[in-house]
Amino acid sequence: MSNDSSLDVTTLSLTGLKDRFISAHETMIDRSFAFILGAGASRTSNIKTASEMVDDWLPVLHRESMDYGTIPFKDWINTENLGIPDFDPQNQAAAYSDLYNRMYSSDPNRGYAYLEDQMKDSEPSFGYSVLARIMDTTRHKVVITTNFDNLVADALSIYGDTYPLVCGHESLAGFIRSRTRRPLIVKVHNDLLLAPKSDPKEIQTDLSESLQTALIKLFKDFTPIVFGYGGNDGSLMKLLNELPETSLPGGVYWCYWEEGPEPSTEIKEFVARQKGSLVPIPGFDETMMFIGDALQFPIPEQTLLDRAKKRAKRIVDQGQELQKTIDSINLSVQADGTATKTSPDTAELTQAINNTMTRTTGARTWWNWQSEINAEKNEEKRDHMYMAAIKNLPQSAELHGNYALFLKTIRSEYDAAEEQHKIAIEIDPENTNLLGNYAIFLTDIRSKYDAAEEYYKKAIEIDPKNADILGNYANFLTDICSEYDAAEKYYKKAIEIDPKNAGILGNYAVFLKNTRSEYDAAEEYYKKAIEIDPKKPKVLGNYANFLTNIRSKYDAAEEYYKKAIEIDPENAGILGNYALFLKNIRSEYDAAEEYYKKAIEINPKNAGILEGYANFLTDIRSEHDAAEKLYKKVIELDPKNANHFGNYARLCLSLNQLDEGRHLIQQSFLHITDQTVPALTLELWMYQYCCGEESEQPPALIQLKRLVLENLRTGTWDYSGVIATAQSLHHPEADWLPVLAAVLANKEQVTSLDEWAAWQHIA
Repeated sequence: MSNDSSLDVTTLSLTGLKDRFISAHETMIDRSFAFILGAGASRTSNIKTASEMVDDWLPVLHRESMDYGTIPFKDWINTENLGIPDFDPQNQAAAYSDLYNRMYSSDPNRGYAYLEDQMKDSEPSFGYSVLARIMDTTRHKVVITTNFDNLVADALSIYGDTYPLVCGHESLAGFIRSRTRRPLIVKVHNDLLLAPKSDPKEIQTDLSESLQTALIKLFKDFTPIVFGYGGNDGSLMKLLNELPETSLPGGVYWCYWEEGPEPSTEIKEFVARQKGSLVPIPGFDETMMFIGDALQFPIPEQTLLDRAKKRAKRIVDQGQELQKTIDSINLSVQADGTATKTSPDTAELTQAINNTMTRTTGARTWWNWQSEINAEKNEEKRDHMYMAAIKNLPQSAELHGNYALFLKTIRSEYDAAEEQHKIAIEIDPENTNLLGNYAIFLTDIRSKYDAAEEYYKKAIEIDPKNADILGNYANFLTDICSEYDAAEKYYKKAIEIDPKNAGILGNYAVFLKNTRSEYDAAEEYYKKAIEIDPKKPKVLGNYANFLTNIRSKYDAAEEYYKKAIEIDPENAGILGNYALFLKNIRSEYDAAEEYYKKAIEINPKNAGILEGYANFLTDIRSEHDAAEKLYKKVIELDPKNANHFGNYARLCLSLNQLDEGRHLIQQSFLHITDQTVPALTLELWMYQYCCGEESEQPPALIQLKRLVLENLRTGTWDYSGVIATAQSLHHPEADWLPVLAAVLANKEQVTSLDEWAAWQHIA
């Protein structure tokens, strides 16, 4: 540290400035910094300094003069020829406002156009990225600037999460507060688009009274750090000079370029009066990087990439959602199956959306390819389009990830799907959506639950505020781990982060229904989800199931099924559930079969729907050969699901195919897991008791009684075929089997078995 003996002004090193900033930041919570920025701070952001603009104007003024051609330029630039008192060729920036006036006083719009042109290619430099993060994440939220540019606000929009209050005109001075919750930018000479002040009559005179009052209040609470400001404007410098001696808390730190001239005597006197320090610096960017490092700010590359991806994804998702909305209008059907009438503009709008999503002015982006793929209805063509897209953009994690979902959900080509998942994650290992989708794949297809949980946890670690990932992990904890308390915490956390996410609200409603049996609360969440998004087919379909199975409000349920199908007529799952409703509730068997066939046509590899139709063919049509083919296909598609073996066993036992039926019962028992519906176990013991080997029947009855006394039931499941086979085999307790089946179906009380000796003999 050294002293200027003539003015008693302190000179501080850059390291000293950094140490004082960090010390005050960490230990003096009542001390905040404000940044005063002049033109010098914007040079590396591709905006000329005042001196460089003067260098543009002087040759023009020379050429426009009558002396052009007779007096050389270097001899012409002086006080007399320019008409500027005390013009100093060694400090041309001091004459900025006078020269601006000489250039543009006769046509001010030319001046505005010049300034706009100088700023059109500006981009916040590294220093501004640090400044933005300081303003966004700390209490040091104020910038006072003589500049017209928007670099600070632009940097905050890029690197920060909080939009600033920009006072770009003196008339906004009343909004300036020292206790500010958001970043504050005060432009003392107005914004470029709001009558910027460059004329000497404007910038050399006092600031407006309201602006002066506001700034004086700010300076009572903030310690200024000055960058790139030479004090040549008169107005701001005059206000600083008029501040009472040592009135700035902590003084002032006046930074200046170490390779340039020292600050003016006026500046030194001001710094001395405020007991501040002059700080020679290598540049604005270097200084801010130094401070940013002390604050442990990383280089913002990943932040930029993540935000750019999120913004791009949001826009692309919205465009694709528009496509889906218009497609649903085009494909919507009325209850009687006839096409609804649509606006005459619908076709034109559809074309406009498709054109927009596929249009490109340069190399085709991944979403250009994806939009064309989405518009294609033919499965084979979509597959070829994915392969062509990936061939053209082999490093697009998004295309690989979407192709993986296509291969899984549409093609059921699981090995190929997993390969695409892995490639996508290898390309972009920090992409939480890719990690979450692979976790779902590992859960649903591979049953590799430990690996799936690792991917969920990694995704949550990367982005702990991703509501969708949190919600999906809650589903996993519910369905796979049976960790219901932990699951509920994640549901609630996801809803807290995104309270208007209809999908998560709907899934929480399912949780409350199935796991907690809190039906009123479940219905409340269903209704909330539907209110937020009345066109989310999954939620509508699940609410229809709720109204059917819990409330027995069949008319209301059917309305929701129809509404869901109208919105998404290609949703095979909802079509299959509606077919089950028509079968079990309405007994409209022809309509039910029509919906089953439609669902299977859309997704011929959905094991659940195929099994539902096989049950329909067994129970309603007695088309046993067709049903048997479907059961075999179901097991081929999903070979580890105990329920599939149990349903197929029921058919075989009903047909007196005892060996096959008994084998299938054992296979079903082998595949029971903690996630298997408990009622299936009860159902299997019933099959074992009815048609098992003679030695297997007594142990089966023991298990049946144990589960029945635990209040477990199988509902309206049909045991008639299995009982008929047992009776044909002269089962020793054949007369009691229908009564037992009625108890399992909850149609008879357990007491109806009191007279059954075999039942009573079980302890």
